[in-house]
Order: sequence, then structure tokens, then C-alpha cells
Amino acid sequence: MTKESIQKWIENTTSFDRVSTIILSIEEPKSVSYVSKKAHLSENTARSHLKRLVDLYIVHEKPEKSANYYYPEPLYIQMKLLRDLYDNYNKNELINEKISLKQSINSIKSEYNILKPEELRKKHQKWKMSNKSKH
Repeated sequence: MTKESIQKWIENTTSFDRVSTIILSIEEPKSVSYVSKKAHLSENTARSHLKRLVDLYIVHEKPEKSANYYYPEPLYIQMKLLRDLYDNYNKNELINEKISLKQSINSIKSEYNILKPEELRKKHQKWKMSNKSKH
């Protein structure tokens, strides 16, 4: 982001909105310091907003020895995805999507000779480790 776009973002959003946007976009737990830097506000303000999001069951707090870490509450994310599906698709579209997804899953299982998700995770982990050792 450019300085100009960051300034526009700051001017057109509340600090709470910026914290929410940052924390709901991450995949790994992050510290208050990380969130405050990305949201362009003080750590105290970020901490206050994160605590509010925890109270609302939108964010999960993970206490560590050095600091507390925050990440999106998995159940909130799942419910949000379900709500988006409900709002954007009718029953027949959802049924067709389910059929399409099952076909894709079966195709992947067949292509990689895998029966269970755990097997795919193990193969992926082995693949990642072998690629790391090559670099």
C-alpha cells in the first residue's frame, strides 16, 4: 500500500474497523504489536479493540509467556461462511454446488490415490519437507 492509500484508509475507517479487518484476514495468531502496526494505531487501542472482539466471540485470544496472540474465532468464520452461502444461493444452487464439490473431491482422491483427508495432509507434509531440503 502506498502512503496515500494508507492515509485514505485511516481517514475513511474507524480504528475498530481497521483492527477487525487485519485480524480477520490472518491465518496464524498475531500479537497486539503486529495488529497495531498494520492498523496504524497505538498498541493500547489495538489491544482494547481485540479484547472487544474476543468478548464478541469473533476473535480468539491465545495467551503465551511473552504476549497474547489473537486470531479469528474458527466458529465465527464458519458461521460467516454459512451465512454468505445462505444469503447468496438458493437451495438448488447449493445442491448443485455440493454435487460439484463431491465430484472434485473424488477426482482428487483418484488422481492422488488417497482415501482419507489425513493421507492427503501427510503427503502434502512430505512434499513440503522434500521441497525445503532442495532449496
